Amino acid sequence: MQTSDIAGLAQATLDWLVNKGVLPTLGVVFVLLWTVARTGSTHLITMRLWQIVIGKRKAATSKMDDFLDQRDGLMRFRLQTGLRKVGTNKQAESLVDWINKKDIDVDTVRACGGLFDLEMPGLKSKLPGVAARLIILALAALFFYGALIQAVAIVVAPPFIKVNKTGHWYGVSEEGSFHFSFGSKSPHFALAECTDRNGLVVKTKYPKDDVEVLCDLLSSDKHQTYLADAQTGQSIGLAVGCAVALFMLSLFLGLERQAGAAIRLRKKLDGGGENTDLGQCNAGSSLTRKAEHPAGSVVATIVADRSPGDSSMSDALAS
Repeated sequence: MQTSDIAGLAQATLDWLVNKGVLPTLGVVFVLLWTVARTGSTHLITMRLWQIVIGKRKAATSKMDDFLDQRDGLMRFRLQTGLRKVGTNKQAESLVDWINKKDIDVDTVRACGGLFDLEMPGLKSKLPGVAARLIILALAALFFYGALIQAVAIVVAPPFIKVNKTGHWYGVSEEGSFHFSFGSKSPHFALAECTDRNGLVVKTKYPKDDVEVLCDLLSSDKHQTYLADAQTGQSIGLAVGCAVALFMLSLFLGLERQAGAAIRLRKKLDGGGENTDLGQCNAGSSLTRKAEHPAGSVVATIVADRSPGDSSMSDALAS
């Protein structure tokens, strides 16, 4: 299939979708699906349908009203933050307190994906290491090249047919036929060369049965229809394979982005004093001196930390 044919088909399809009203409908469906995917619930859709059909009529009891109002708030929180796994309003409030305390943007939390524990809240203790991230990138590259090869094949590759008797695959077109194989260049032959089939077998070193089948196909009156059908089926198969490869690529790239975001957040939290263990000393000078207990029989150690520019000293007495 030529590139110009694909462009013309795409334009004709787009015009048909717009004229028939299909495109706006698909737009509405996309928004609805995005809302459900973003919130993890159909609550906002059913709420809007209720308001359209019934209006803003209240529920039977105030307790039910309060519950539905809280549910509305939770769905709004999920929709606007993208944190669809926040299960309750209490979890949402706890997360908001943590974000404000750590001075972290909510988009940073969302970028960490499953590596951030929304119930705790906080980063999970074990994050992907260098080896795990390299494996993820390698798999992503594999699916990227798989999708690229299939996309190119849709545009430039001729239809491929299989000779059942030998199990060999051949690319067949008006320009010529050739044996499909990786790593080696196979000889081509056109319909005009089929007049001497025995000589063609010697020239190409293809099995005689394969040459007979290919020449019979090219000389048939219906070979164009057959090849067009084969091309269509092949393109559909390649398109499905390309879509699957792109889906897997997006999954692995998403995992890599989550790992990178979580590691950057961990560094930021550690650098900002996330570790509050009293056994570790912060920047500053640590002064240690011994003092005699007022009773004179016990010696206590006085430890004081002084930060630069801080005029105050706190003493801890152990008796």
